[in-house]
Amino acid sequence: MSKRQNEYPNGKLIKCAACGHVCIRGDSEYPPEGTPIEKIRFQIGTRPTSLFCTNTECNCYTIYCLNQSHLERQMELYKQEKVE
Repeated sequence: MSKRQNEYPNGKLIKCAACGHVCIRGDSEYPPEGTPIEKIRFQIGTRPTSLFCTNTECNCYTIYCLNQSHLERQMELYKQEKVE
């Protein structure tokens, strides 16, 4: 089970689940089709959003979900994209 990320519940700060880099984001950036599943992290948070980490050593996507069932649906969605 994922730990809820609520360090930055308000505003536009989002923390990368892969490297911990904190980004300021206004719009969600979801992974494009064909992104390797290894470059996508899933996290339970206080708001549904996604970010592309701008840390040049990371460049992973973090998808925040509101609850466990939403997280599981997102994981299945991106796993299926890789298989097809």
